[in-house]
Amino acid sequence: MGTRSLTFIHEMEDEYLKGDKVVCVFFRHFDGYPSGHGQDLADFLNGKKLVNGTMAVKLANHIQDISGAEIIHGDNYNYGQDHDYHVYFRNGEFCIQIDGMEPVKASEFNGKEMEKKLYED
Repeated sequence: MGTRSLTFIHEMEDEYLKGDKVVCVFFRHFDGYPSGHGQDLADFLNGKKLVNGTMAVKLANHIQDISGAEIIHGDNYNYGQDHDYHVYFRNGEFCIQIDGMEPVKASEFNGKEMEKKLYED
């Protein structure tokens, strides 16, 4: 059985957008734990800059190439997922939030450390 996850890509920050609106959601059936999918997100986003708002498509394609991803249409986000990831662009850098925890900059993300925090309860 795989560790499923959903990734929500939010509007990217600029002077007009607040970044609260979700513009893309994709489902990953396997390796959805923080040291898997979370680290894949961070490794891909680290050092990237926002160019023409195409990062959501590039990120989904990257995950598709690794293990498969399915773009979610509509607003039904109940896929039996184990983790929800949110990707934001803030102050010139991508940030990742897992399961309601504080967002972490992609450059500072450590999947194994995130797992310890998530699973210590």
